[in-house]
Amino acid sequence: MDLFVLLSIFSASVIIGLFGFIFRYKFFQSEPEKVVQDDPVDRPRPGIRTQHRNTLRRNNRNVVEPRNENAENDDATADPSIVAAIDPKLGAKKRAKLEAKAEKKAKREADLQEREDRKKKQDAEESERKAKEDHEKRQEQERLALEKKIEEEKAKKEHLEYIQLKETFGIEEEGYEETLEDEGVTLLNLLNTLRKIK
Repeated sequence: MDLFVLLSIFSASVIIGLFGFIFRYKFFQSEPEKVVQDDPVDRPRPGIRTQHRNTLRRNNRNVVEPRNENAENDDATADPSIVAAIDPKLGAKKRAKLEAKAEKKAKREADLQEREDRKKKQDAEESERKAKEDHEKRQEQERLALEKKIEEEKAKKEHLEYIQLKETFGIEEEGYEETLEDEGVTLLNLLNTLRKIK
């Protein structure tokens, strides 16, 4: 008994679903035929709900205004003031569309110009920064070379002073005996040499 009830419920739901599908399919098949019309402007139709009206508008745009690439390119290149002067019957919608295209084109060109200017400015700043870094690097190398030269001259001068001092205190004889006279003379020579150097 339970199996019989379940099968009957299942078959009833399948039948209802098929009827719904068939009616819906027929409704959408007949709808595009109604949409194709000579008047491209949508006007409110009495008795059609808002949802269906929006669907009709969408379909109407797709059917009535097929996109022609050549016509769009002509519109993009045409100046709206020239088109308005040539065709006085030009509708407000078309005029607004041309003006919007002209504004977009002007904005796009302004953005492109701004990007180019920004890139030029960045390139100029980059080259200026590199030149400044090179200049600082050269100054640092010159400073290091000057310091090295000063240190070398100082070391050379100290070495010459050492050699002169060494010649002043020359050892004549080898031995371990020292006399007070030799020591006194050596000290005097050392003091005199130091005074001369200073």
